[in-house]
Amino acid sequence: MPLLTEQEIAELEVAPVAPVEKQKLRQLAQGGTFRTADEIEAALRTSGMFAPDFQSFGKPTGETYEEAVSDIRGKLAAYQKEYPKEALAAEIGGGLLTAVPIAVATGGASVPPSLGRLALLGAGSTAAYEMGGGEGGLLERAGGVSPVSVGIGTVLGPIAGLATPALGRAATGLGKYVAGKFGAGAEDVVQKEVKRILERTGMDLDEVIERVSRGEIIPDMSDTTRDALRAYRPQITDVQRARLEARPAELRAKADVEVQSGLSPGMPGNVLAQARQGEEAVRKAASKEYDEIFKSYGDISEEVMPRLNFAVQGQKKVVDAFNDITRTGKPSPFTVTESGGVSLNRTLSLREVEDLSRAFRDLAGEAYRKGRGGAGDTYKELQLLVRGVADDASDSLRQTRAKWANIENASRAFDEGRKAFNKSADEVELIFDEVVEQGDDAVQAFRAGLADNYRKKIDTSSGPAFRASLTNLERRDAKVFARVFPEDTYQETIDSLDRSARSQLTMGKVLRGSDTAPTQQEALQQGKDILQVGGELAAAKTGSGMDVARLVNRVVSKFVNKDKLTEAQKRRVVEILVSEDPELLSRALKDSSLMARVTERAGQISNAVSRGAVLPAGAVAGGNE
Repeated sequence: MPLLTEQEIAELEVAPVAPVEKQKLRQLAQGGTFRTADEIEAALRTSGMFAPDFQSFGKPTGETYEEAVSDIRGKLAAYQKEYPKEALAAEIGGGLLTAVPIAVATGGASVPPSLGRLALLGAGSTAAYEMGGGEGGLLERAGGVSPVSVGIGTVLGPIAGLATPALGRAATGLGKYVAGKFGAGAEDVVQKEVKRILERTGMDLDEVIERVSRGEIIPDMSDTTRDALRAYRPQITDVQRARLEARPAELRAKADVEVQSGLSPGMPGNVLAQARQGEEAVRKAASKEYDEIFKSYGDISEEVMPRLNFAVQGQKKVVDAFNDITRTGKPSPFTVTESGGVSLNRTLSLREVEDLSRAFRDLAGEAYRKGRGGAGDTYKELQLLVRGVADDASDSLRQTRAKWANIENASRAFDEGRKAFNKSADEVELIFDEVVEQGDDAVQAFRAGLADNYRKKIDTSSGPAFRASLTNLERRDAKVFARVFPEDTYQETIDSLDRSARSQLTMGKVLRGSDTAPTQQEALQQGKDILQVGGELAAAKTGSGMDVARLVNRVVSKFVNKDKLTEAQKRRVVEILVSEDPELLSRALKDSSLMARVTERAGQISNAVSRGAVLPAGAVAGGNE
């Protein structure tokens, strides 16, 4: 194991930072007092109201009011920074809890207010909350009220109030506060922008995350997502660019390994060389077995010679074919008369009988190739007769011959496989069916030949396109590949080929060439969200508090977002789009955010509080502009 570097050791020796003290109670009080709890506590503390004993009660502590306020606000700020979600929930809870006593006191029987009154309530509560969180005297605080905050409160009051008055006025402030906390809308704008991009693909988040876990990134998944990333090209870092350029080669290499291991297991690298070497080794082994059998057996029985004489009778061509094959060194066993008669003049050895069988086989093959089917059939019948004599004489020879036949079949199958991508799918199907009938060795050889054919195809400039073509079953090459490739790993391998092709498309589309119309349109859509208040308002008026909360979320997002993303937010969008980490994407995109929990809780409270109760509008609405 390598030693740590000096820099790594130094980083480990950095002094630990003291944990931030939680301020749940203070944050809750801030939400329930229009953000004035810090000043109330400071006033009580400096007046001696929080004295540790009775004797000290009411006596000044020596701490100034400004020092106390600064201390309290400093602790609150540290808490909000360290535990942002918890702090947000506490302050929202303080604002919502204020509504319950009021609702109980009114019995929920208030007369639903008019739109104008709701607007005034929304505006007033928001302004009050901002002033509570401000600095200075009354005039200074009033001057610090954000017109945007008040405007949002004015709009949200009547919209949410029409649906559920109790939740509407609470949500007026709640929505604004959440918007301020996250900077650009009730949902995190980065999350929203990525979801906007994904919505146009028709895929759900689980499908996206699953595909990333298998090796894709979001831009690989569709032309739309590729256009979206290209629109963010100015925000792509050098590191991200290098990764986008490296992925295609990595995924191609992975896919190629899967293809070759499926077609020619145990034969990585040059398939042709290994196949030929393997064939040569098997031939040598079989040839050695033949030699040992022939050496140990000697001549065949005189009793079978009549059968052999019958086979050679009148077959003058077999004499020449036999002489071309045999290597025994013995005199020719044939007697040929002037009239063309042929007979055997001595007993044959087992090797000579085998050579005679091969001579008839060769003559049959030649006749068939020249279109003389009748002659071919005759030679074939005589070849089987002679081979039967040899098999009867030696079972070992029969077994070795079967092994040799497998070698020949495999050799032919390998050669056919090497040409498969150059033939029609129908022709390959017929050939492969015949190969299957010849046994597993022939099938493996055919697939190895196809693997060699594949290597040749990808080793060209059109290699990426060829890989992609194998994933489209309307293409000839894809049909050939599907027929021959082992079924149990076919889909997994096709998926790898698909990922390699998609990564190449992403790299080319995002980093190369000029902007297209879709890319330009995507740039215009960055950060935008379509607001459909009419339909959501109708659902909220007849539905539960959850419907209202969702409506508030949409409206807040529309007004606060302003259809713009900061540079930092754009870079974050890019980070998510190019991420290869499914866990990161799950955390970034799954709707398990604080906003979802707050929305759910707000709906529950809305249904529990009597309809028509007047909540303190803008209880959590303060200005974080």
